[in-house]
Amino acid sequence: MAGIDLDVTDYIIAVDDTDTPEEGGTGRLCRDLAEVLGGYARVRGVSRHQLAVLPAIPYTRRNSANAIHLTHPAVGCEELVEHAARWVAEHCCPGSNPGLCAGSAARLREVAFGRAAQQRVVSEKEAWEVAHAAGVALQAVQGNGRGIVGALAAAALAGSGNDGRFVARGTVRDLEGPLSLAQVLAAGVDEVRSADGETVTDGVVIAANGLRPALCEDKCVLFVRMDSDRWLPFKGWPDNDTDDVPTEGGPARL
Repeated sequence: MAGIDLDVTDYIIAVDDTDTPEEGGTGRLCRDLAEVLGGYARVRGVSRHQLAVLPAIPYTRRNSANAIHLTHPAVGCEELVEHAARWVAEHCCPGSNPGLCAGSAARLREVAFGRAAQQRVVSEKEAWEVAHAAGVALQAVQGNGRGIVGALAAAALAGSGNDGRFVARGTVRDLEGPLSLAQVLAAGVDEVRSADGETVTDGVVIAANGLRPALCEDKCVLFVRMDSDRWLPFKGWPDNDTDDVPTEGGPARL
């Protein structure tokens, strides 16, 4: 695996295809991996990125991939990636085809591969070529390694700072019930915004089964809408407040 940034502040490691149709889940595995990597770097969160769902694309459930946002690693990035790849190989489901991508947020910001993977079929050959040209690390962990496609896409989308939603960030996943804005912000949300983009500064937010803030402008932003006298959160972005997967040409910022 080539292209590892050796000295960076903000780093992204993305994983895909660690499960099978019968068992496992890449989201859960990625959140567990984030806890492990927390021993080597500060974990800013884990984001979920929805990719296109087309008949020609093999996937297990919803064709989403996950990215771990890291900062200030205490070890070299090459060592960090080695730890991650080894852990994924040990914990992915038998028969799965995991891929792993890693790189600095600055490099990944310039990679358009993620947007392409949300709209059309992209090949493994294309993924290898894009990763090499961009100077980011890409690894087929085991099996046929087709997870490299989703891993690179998720890493690029996370690097864009404007896609997907956080499935792990501070304690936002554990929040329940009526909450003050202070409680929401203390849990790890950077900003609360209304659906029209205005910053919310007062009121009560109703959380059920945790919150799923959006990755927006490199921040963790909770979008909300007013319902009577309380704020109700969106799942990620206001124009994608759903768990439905996009089909060709459809929205894909989940």
